[in-house]
Amino acid sequence: MLTDLFKADDQRGDWYAWTTNQAGHALYFGVIPGALLSLAGVPYVAAFVLVALAYGLGWEVLTQPQSNWGDAVTDAFFVAGGAGFGAGLYAGQAGDVVASVAMILAVNIIGIWRRAK
Repeated sequence: MLTDLFKADDQRGDWYAWTTNQAGHALYFGVIPGALLSLAGVPYVAAFVLVALAYGLGWEVLTQPQSNWGDAVTDAFFVAGGAGFGAGLYAGQAGDVVASVAMILAVNIIGIWRRAK
């Protein structure tokens, strides 16, 4: 149902749902907007910051005020990592692309471990 989009859910106990959810955050809300801003000529650091702030404030704070802060920060982290990947990729910043992937993988592994117990 469409209203389910506005329910906060950290998929406690379901590592697969959490992983796919975070991959969606990174791709749809991070990589794509970050890459588009970078392609439009926005400096890649500014693109990264704009995407992360727009998501963090625009979605997590305004549409999901009932969300727990840990879940909101984790979601924003994946979006920021995706934005760093997308913006860095089109700006030719290989080191930042690798760092973004490493950060996303590290937090994803922690999240999987916490949910698979």
